Amino acid sequence: MGLVLNRPGPDGMLPLWDYSDMFCNFMGQVCLQNALAFGAAATLMTWVVHPKLAAFLRQVPEGALNLVSAGMGAGFCLLLLP
Repeated sequence: MGLVLNRPGPDGMLPLWDYSDMFCNFMGQVCLQNALAFGAAATLMTWVVHPKLAAFLRQVPEGALNLVSAGMGAGFCLLLLP
């Protein structure tokens, strides 16, 4: 996502985030510290949050979920505009 949304501006600066000064970074997009934190958060989401959220979403009508999904997709497309 960083390579798509976090493109360098005319001045060469990355507009959303820049990890160039962090230890063990890759192209200023990813660094070791945040990768480890993201891994821990993803594990928590997978084993704790997702089962509870899935049980809740089974109760929501499918049409409402489709509408929210379409809105989120449209919002993401707006982020890609220059």
